Amino acid sequence: MGIQVRSKDLKYAYLEHSTNNDSPKFIGKPDKTTFYRYEVEEVIPMLEKVLEYLRSSKKTYKQLSNRKSYKKYLHTLEDMIRKDLPRKKQRREEVFDWLRDNFSCS
Repeated sequence: MGIQVRSKDLKYAYLEHSTNNDSPKFIGKPDKTTFYRYEVEEVIPMLEKVLEYLRSSKKTYKQLSNRKSYKKYLHTLEDMIRKDLPRKKQRREEVFDWLRDNFSCS
């Protein structure tokens, strides 16, 4: 079973409506659908997939099973999306790759 992010665990408030109503949620690559960083229906699936990727690493597997570390990772990823994600990264697969490649949580 994959990681499930709940809205109440999120650091930021997000828009509830979805611009991508006709598109399925992000389930992995390839996915060239536009990513909307302020919509909860876009952000949660992205966070879940990045956290699943991080959990597959021996280095982070144990940490993600700890609730405190999980929230720290989750909030770090949210900060990255809100503050650091380059505007030119607009497709879901680009966002996933950027988050995966740039994640660092001490």
